[in-house]
Amino acid sequence: MTLTRHPMYVFHSKVESLRLCFRLRDGQLWLADMPHRKLDFQVVSGGDLEEQHVLVRDSPFDLHDGPLWKARLLPCPEDAECHFPEVKATLPHQCHIVLSLHHAANDGMVVMMVTQLLIDILDSLLQGLPVSSKQVGELYEGVKVREEEARIRAALLQDPERLVKALRQHVNSKRLPLLMETFGLPKTEEWTTKNLPLVVLDNQRMEKFAAKCRSVGATINAGFTAIINMGLVELAQEAGLHRDVYYLSSNHPVDCRRFIKDSQNIPLGYHSIPITQSTATPRDVKEHFWEYVKTLDAELRDKIKRNYNCEERLLDTMLRPQDYTHEAHSVLRQLPSCDYIFSNLYSPRTSYAGAGKCVQLTSAANYMTIHNEKFSMGVGLFSFRGHARLQLAYSTAAVNKEVAYKFQEKILALFNELAS
Repeated sequence: MTLTRHPMYVFHSKVESLRLCFRLRDGQLWLADMPHRKLDFQVVSGGDLEEQHVLVRDSPFDLHDGPLWKARLLPCPEDAECHFPEVKATLPHQCHIVLSLHHAANDGMVVMMVTQLLIDILDSLLQGLPVSSKQVGELYEGVKVREEEARIRAALLQDPERLVKALRQHVNSKRLPLLMETFGLPKTEEWTTKNLPLVVLDNQRMEKFAAKCRSVGATINAGFTAIINMGLVELAQEAGLHRDVYYLSSNHPVDCRRFIKDSQNIPLGYHSIPITQSTATPRDVKEHFWEYVKTLDAELRDKIKRNYNCEERLLDTMLRPQDYTHEAHSVLRQLPSCDYIFSNLYSPRTSYAGAGKCVQLTSAANYMTIHNEKFSMGVGLFSFRGHARLQLAYSTAAVNKEVAYKFQEKILALFNELAS
């Protein structure tokens, strides 16, 4: 156990956001340094990966004293399947690591960075090489974002007509997700999140699709958003829900590190503020797919340019009841008001490889927890050893397993068709 805990202590010592806890001050939670160094780490022999993921997900963090992350190491049997047989032939010892980081202290960019860091630490230690004590990243508060929100708030309060219009548009963007409208509520008492198996996308198709997006001046993000929306429309049509226009809403996390101008290092913490994109999608969207992609791209670029994510978060705050508390909200069962969240952390230029001399990453999955959130589905696009991997999650309160798998199959079929 000492040998396995040592890399975790090294890991813990190199990243400031792994040494934090929450403390209450003036009625608000603030990040603070942990009073004592400790780990939430276990080696679980004979454990099932999915069971361990659920146990880790559903067990609370020690918010007051930390740590705000936990790890479980699951050694695999000798005959365990490996996605890279050639790697297993040279590195026969295989294991799973379940790594959970509190999202309020670590956003998706940090999760990707520390995952690569952990692999690098393990690889260096197994080679007998020293690991530098140099800190990775630097903790930054969202001061500039709050200043931007204060500026937007002042401008809205000075223009009551604009404020009313903004609030009305914000409220009208919330609607019952199309899959729930089409298939109804699942017959279940269980409110939880289920994650579908990840899919590694074909590299040649991904390159062709990216090139087609660039040719119309759009991003891969807009291209995949269009595919997801088209998949929702086709599922609804196949189930008998026919309309001339379908109104869909999607949630897009936006990295706000661009507000931090004086950073000499990777800003740690949570710097993601989402933008909701509400889109009128015609029934024949497939016939005008690339024009639709351009429309989605232009809409999202415009919202990012004018910092609409800051305005949207402000409007959400203004619409909260006076007795609102985060604790009460987080346990409240509420129907989703957004079709899906699309978390896009894919880049063909990413350095996230996971291929060391003694340690190699042969599979990776990013889990979402969405059953207490405003969206019914989650779609993630991530980088993996030079490939793109797609992963879906669904709230059992909103979508059943059969519909979720149909949705994934629809997305993959459309991607393969459009990328050919």
